[in-house]
Amino acid sequence: MLVRLGSPLSTSQLTALTGQGLGSVGRHLKVLLDAGLVRRSRAGRSVLYEWTEAGAVLVAAQGDPRSGAPRGGGRSL
Repeated sequence: MLVRLGSPLSTSQLTALTGQGLGSVGRHLKVLLDAGLVRRSRAGRSVLYEWTEAGAVLVAAQGDPRSGAPRGGGRSL
């Protein structure tokens, strides 16, 4: 999930990108928020999620953040 946030995305956009249910995406985002790896902001009626500096560093350590697929086992963060 973290790797997908190279640009700000809403929960609906993440649901469409990942194929996961809205509840699952929401739970992932809550964990990432609590860990300080993403931040959220409002854009009109949407809430967008994007990397914090710590999140960007972690994704960069995993490989190319724009690829959508981290190195080593294919699991997303």
